[in-house]
Amino acid sequence: MSALTRRHLGAGFAALTALGTIPSALAEGRASAPGTPLDPRPQTYALLNQAAPMFDFPGPHGERRRLQDYRGQVLILCFWGLWCPDSVADGANAHRLAQAAERHNGVAFLGVHTRGRFGRWGGVLRYFEETGFSFPVAFDEGRDFARDIYRIAWFPTYLAIDRAGVIRAWRTDLETQGAQAFLAQTRPLWT
Repeated sequence: MSALTRRHLGAGFAALTALGTIPSALAEGRASAPGTPLDPRPQTYALLNQAAPMFDFPGPHGERRRLQDYRGQVLILCFWGLWCPDSVADGANAHRLAQAAERHNGVAFLGVHTRGRFGRWGGVLRYFEETGFSFPVAFDEGRDFARDIYRIAWFPTYLAIDRAGVIRAWRTDLETQGAQAFLAQTRPLWT
């Protein structure tokens, strides 16, 4: 199953609108609220309340990012990509969430950039430099790990992994669904 973004859905909605199947407001991106029947984002996550699969990703400076390095901490894991318009639109929220995690002892944030495509920036560090955003990052070059092992179907997707390594919460793009709601949902894990 391939991951979807609003850009992918736009082409399909345009075709269906031309056939008279989809209202033009929906095709123009004015979809109903998150969680409604017309919302294309996943409504469930297959690995919720299961042990997080182990990972070992390279970082931007050759360092390794491994799940076991976060044992005993709450880990906010974000699967995203600069190739994805939804991830770019959500950049400020990811940055704020990473800052909030940094302020709490025992909480960490890791953004896993997928697909090895970096849009007009050519790389994550250039994106951070231009936007002023910053957070720890690692790379899933092919997106295969995100899709096949973590079963990520929408980018960006945020996961909260508890101190024992169990995925306790998930949310797709915070821009749409609310960073504050995700913080409230995960706050019990932080204390």
